[in-house]
Amino acid sequence: MNRIIFLILFPCTLFAQASYGELYTKLTGEFQIPRSAQVHFLKQIESVADTCKAAQEPMECLKKEIYQVHRIVFDSTSKKPLALFPNTALQEKRGDCVPLTFLVLIAAEKMNISASAVALPGHVFVRYGDNLNWEPNRGGFRYQNEDYETKYALNEALGRTMQTLSLEEFEGLFRYEVAGRYAATGDFKRAEREYKEATRLWKDPRIPGNLALLLTQTGREKRALEILDSLWFAGVQSEELVWNKLILMMALEISPRKIRDFSALTQNLGISSPRLNDLRRKLGTFIRHEN
Repeated sequence: MNRIIFLILFPCTLFAQASYGELYTKLTGEFQIPRSAQVHFLKQIESVADTCKAAQEPMECLKKEIYQVHRIVFDSTSKKPLALFPNTALQEKRGDCVPLTFLVLIAAEKMNISASAVALPGHVFVRYGDNLNWEPNRGGFRYQNEDYETKYALNEALGRTMQTLSLEEFEGLFRYEVAGRYAATGDFKRAEREYKEATRLWKDPRIPGNLALLLTQTGREKRALEILDSLWFAGVQSEELVWNKLILMMALEISPRKIRDFSALTQNLGISSPRLNDLRRKLGTFIRHEN
């Protein structure tokens, strides 16, 4: 009996990536990055890891290897989906926080150093060891948590949080970023596919929120509003959600009374920002005109 159970369960383990290196291999295969590029990148990372393993401060050694030896610089100008892959960053000597974080996670793993991705609103960085931070956009600078809290105006009530991600959640973040790149280039079919997969992997409300926005661009406004409504009733009360829902309610010509009531409700809940307050003023003018 035990043998039969083992034979049934064993194949499932063959397809579950258990490391950042395996996740990289899976994603590069899925996105049709040439096998030669995959192998070359992993060999480069192995070489870097071998160099730094014996160092007194392996992560400091890694920092020098990435930013001084390989001369990789922060650059967020490329909007191509493949620019999110760490092999592209290493090859082109530039990248933003996503590929640089991915690169550091793979290298740290090769050195047997525990590290995780930490997500902020619109940003991701690396945390390793005894709660030490690695800022990928600043040459591995070691910001304190308080620095991030101030810079990114973290506020749990407004959905602006700092999240330490599991391997699966990091894949969700990666696909979320890929989806945004596809959407920006007009490839809505691939964008929708990646948003849906990202939603399955990482339960971050920004993902279905962005999926809703994508649906409005493909003529599915009512479905988009249903997604935003489901987020709201699930307890997501972020500034971004309120903004998107008010814009969509206007586009769908929802009754002015319902728009006014939702706007007032969210204001009473303390959900506010300069752009949201400006939108509310414009809505007031719009509603008075409609009446």
